[in-house]
Amino acid sequence: MNFGPFIFLGSFVALLISWAGLILVPQLQLKDLQPETDNTTGLSKPAQPAGMALQGASVYRANGCNYCHSQQVRQTSFYYDVVLEAAGDFPDVFTRTLMEVNPKWEDFEAEMFADSSYEGEVLFKNIDQFRKNYIEKSFENAGIGDLGVKIKYVFRPSGPDISRGWGQRGSVATDYLYDQPVMIGQQRVGPDLTTIGARVPDETRQLLHLYNPRSVTDGSTMPAYRYLFKKQAIGDEPSPTALPLADVFAPEEGFEIVPKEEALQLVAYLKSLNVQSALFTAPMATPAE
Repeated sequence: MNFGPFIFLGSFVALLISWAGLILVPQLQLKDLQPETDNTTGLSKPAQPAGMALQGASVYRANGCNYCHSQQVRQTSFYYDVVLEAAGDFPDVFTRTLMEVNPKWEDFEAEMFADSSYEGEVLFKNIDQFRKNYIEKSFENAGIGDLGVKIKYVFRPSGPDISRGWGQRGSVATDYLYDQPVMIGQQRVGPDLTTIGARVPDETRQLLHLYNPRSVTDGSTMPAYRYLFKKQAIGDEPSPTALPLADVFAPEEGFEIVPKEEALQLVAYLKSLNVQSALFTAPMATPAE
């Protein structure tokens, strides 16, 4: 019996299922994705890059920056801090309620938090959603809200990238709405760049880092992109865009290093990478105050 057609058909079906799962289904899920509007400012989120930043995205891609840098903040979990905003006027009732919520506390610990001088302090730190629901229900059943007690639940995203200061929340599909193509990156030889525009807003420092990374960061393994700059003789006065290089990094006397248009475009793109706003699908930490 000739099994060739069956092998071909099986291979074709396997490829079709893979294509549907990896390409078709995500496209169907994301095709109607729309930006969100900030109710406070009225601005669209995420912001759409324009001008030099849009041109800089092509320079970023052409120079293979996404081979060593990612643009994806990983959020592995989240937790809450329970903050006491007002202790109320009935400390005995509040003390009993706190003891019920956390039986491990000694009397003096619960009594301490029932004192108004501890308003603004954290009652419970790093609790999960299940524990938060339990505390909310316990406080509701005790009716402490009617006694003037006010509690705030502070949302805290967490994860390795957030702890490194690379972002305040995890990345979601909406963040890449205007990216064509999406440059999430393949590995992290260098740090994640999702919020580099906020972390390093200084344009001069960005340009110095591109020209010679070691002039900014000792021991950096990043290659120097000197072909994005040009050396020229100083005219009657130095160029306003000349890099402030010193010591071994400075050119010979009478010359200066100035960025080409591609370098300015690339820095404009890096400065536009500034994901600092919350989305419905990706909330950020709420202030404790």
